[in-house]
Amino acid sequence: MKAAPMILGGRVATVLFAITICCQQSLAYTPILTIHDNLVRWDLEERTRDQPNIIEGSVEFFINRAGTHDVEDDGDGTGGEFDILRHGFRAWEKLASSNIDFNDLKLTDQTLAIDADETNVILFDDNNYSGIFPVGTGVIAVTLLTFEEEEYSGVLDGNITDADLVFNDRDFDFGSNIEGKFIKKPGTDQSKGLGFQIPIDLLSVATHEIGHICGLDHSFQQNVVEEPISIRYPTLFPYLYSGDTQARSLEQDDIAGVTELYPHDEFNDKYNGSISGRVTMPNPDPDEAPIPLFGVDIIAYQNGAPVVSTITRTNGVYRMYGVPAGEYILRAQVISPANTGLIQEVALNFQSEYYPAAGLTSDASAITVIAGRRRSNLNFETASDVAPDFFEPNDNAGAATDLAVDGPRMIHQFYREGDEDWVRFEAQAGHAYRLTTDNLSVFADPLMDLFGADGETLIASDDDIDANFGNLAPRIEFTADTTGPHFVRLADVDDFFGFGTSFEFYIQDLGQTDMFDANLDGSIDAMDLLEYAANWGGPTKEDRSPRVQVNSKFLLEMIRN
Repeated sequence: MKAAPMILGGRVATVLFAITICCQQSLAYTPILTIHDNLVRWDLEERTRDQPNIIEGSVEFFINRAGTHDVEDDGDGTGGEFDILRHGFRAWEKLASSNIDFNDLKLTDQTLAIDADETNVILFDDNNYSGIFPVGTGVIAVTLLTFEEEEYSGVLDGNITDADLVFNDRDFDFGSNIEGKFIKKPGTDQSKGLGFQIPIDLLSVATHEIGHICGLDHSFQQNVVEEPISIRYPTLFPYLYSGDTQARSLEQDDIAGVTELYPHDEFNDKYNGSISGRVTMPNPDPDEAPIPLFGVDIIAYQNGAPVVSTITRTNGVYRMYGVPAGEYILRAQVISPANTGLIQEVALNFQSEYYPAAGLTSDASAITVIAGRRRSNLNFETASDVAPDFFEPNDNAGAATDLAVDGPRMIHQFYREGDEDWVRFEAQAGHAYRLTTDNLSVFADPLMDLFGADGETLIASDDDIDANFGNLAPRIEFTADTTGPHFVRLADVDDFFGFGTSFEFYIQDLGQTDMFDANLDGSIDAMDLLEYAANWGGPTKEDRSPRVQVNSKFLLEMIRN
């Protein structure tokens, strides 16, 4: 979680960012902005004034020489946690599209994070002397970022003056090495305050927090990866799962964010373009100008996967930098203000959609990005969420929306308590199908039910692919027994967060299946035997089909042959 920003005096603001341990789901790059909508970033060229923590264009950091007892080091500021942190900085500074740079870590005896001393310090807090980590907080680490705020948006507005990083060494065990295996110092306790059995990957946490140090807020993308089934999210995703190492490496969304802050013009002119536009809602007074929407999540997709995203500013304008040349579909959706450090309230009362004003990807306009060029005026004129989404009314099987198999993706958005979205599709007997929800907005947690031709006979249900690792996207794979219509009901698991949450839904035909391919992987092997052993109960009086009469002896013979 993240604390709300505080304005300290008239010229300086300090914002606290945190990464939180999470066993539930909560993947837009989001630059930190001042109250005047200026970017928060380091003045690497020291154009406005000299800064003691910027040395010849590089940001300087110190680390308390005690480090952490969790990871074995060489005792002289090298090895162990010290080298892990160096790799975290290197992940951000080695990018060809960005000019951000950091000096090598230096040792210090300083034990306090002081937000106004212009000395950037990294600390491991093992007894909460910082006062940042209340008991049971679940916060792994925090970054305290201090930047200038000038009245009337002066030249200093947004300049970072101080950044301190504090790790919660009281409640969490840290372990990591550069090659990707977890290591712990021999004899150290592996059950601190919160008692997680798997150490927290220090490199993942460090890389995440250094993104905040660069001037980036949290990112809320998430994408279901088909093979193997998993979820992808950027380094700046606000939650980390115990044992997860994904945040070590940057996604394109992270890269685009730091590219906006510290662009390498020559590289971007050759390989990247940019996208910009504005999001508005009709004014209730037709004589007045449209209402600009702040904090709208704008995402650029390629082949169904999010590539780059950002949020709109107070005037409704959005800009995406560092967008690789290619063709994209744009989507506008609601995010949650609870997960950003933004000072202003974000818009929550609008209809999520593809550009321009589409609920299906087949109705959306593809956007071509050319290297060195900006695509501008890609404006969304969205409707209020008091109006149903593009497919309402579709609250029962009789009003279900038809969706083509192997066709477009569709956006669903829950807009009221108890809202259900029904979809109808045609299936062929003997064919396997995959029904997938994907690209869930933050806090979206849909539930999927599959029904037969009557819209009442339940065939299958699914809630989460893997809730333990934050994948709340339901997915169903099944083989159709009959040819004809089938129905899908999409409902919200928890109405507490459901209002305004959105997600995509699509259907794939996996082809005709062999009757003995129990796990639908395209081959008959020992895994099918295990599947049948777990689920086979013998034929019933009502159903004497060959499928249910298969036994383990028969399958073993097929596998041997």
